[in-house]
Amino acid sequence: PKVGVVGEVVEVEVYGRNFPEVATFGNSTAIQCVMNSLEWSPPAVRLSDTRIRCNVTSHVTGEMPWGLAFTGLVPALLREPFTWVTARELPFSMLRVRAGMAGGTRIQFEGVLLRNRTVPSPRGKPTLYCDVVLDGRALLHRVPATFGDSKDVTCDIGAILEPFPDTRVSVRIHQSGVGVITTVRPLQATPSPVLDSVNPTVVFTEGNTSLELRGQGFLPGMMCFFDNGLSSMA
Repeated sequence: PKVGVVGEVVEVEVYGRNFPEVATFGNSTAIQCVMNSLEWSPPAVRLSDTRIRCNVTSHVTGEMPWGLAFTGLVPALLREPFTWVTARELPFSMLRVRAGMAGGTRIQFEGVLLRNRTVPSPRGKPTLYCDVVLDGRALLHRVPATFGDSKDVTCDIGAILEPFPDTRVSVRIHQSGVGVITTVRPLQATPSPVLDSVNPTVVFTEGNTSLELRGQGFLPGMMCFFDNGLSSMA
């Protein structure tokens, strides 16, 4: 990619011709990716004579000149700069999903600040995902994210096998080829609700019947579905 999010490590591949072998220079750090002149120069891996891979990061936004440096040779800068952008904002709220074998929850982010929806995509149409992360490191789920409009993002989170407090689980939006593009928000995995009884058990086809559901683990905002229809009020 040619765009990265500040604070994230981005894996970059450089395509060209006649990249020399590391053995030519006798050490494994003979090839480097150079960011902003020689301010930051992480080691690179030569994949072939036409491909080189390295990990880059930045703590400041904006366009930075970058390129490759080989031992004994003058650094070669690429024609296009690398652009660093800030993460988009997710709404500041604690979200809840169901935990357990019967889990699986649709979560909706409202008021997401995704200017032009995403940062510029490195290749074609951007592909976005919701990442559910445990303890800031372990990836529990990565599922596709869909847009209702420029400020409305929806994800269908699969089953999380055990409950976790919001201090351990978080959710973020990730773009393929770029990395995390949003701030991180806490996510609480609660036990799946248990439905014990429904009263009455017989209703009229015309509708307009009130039902009382008894059980455990009900949370504010839950709705009732009848077949594929959503109830008018719960």
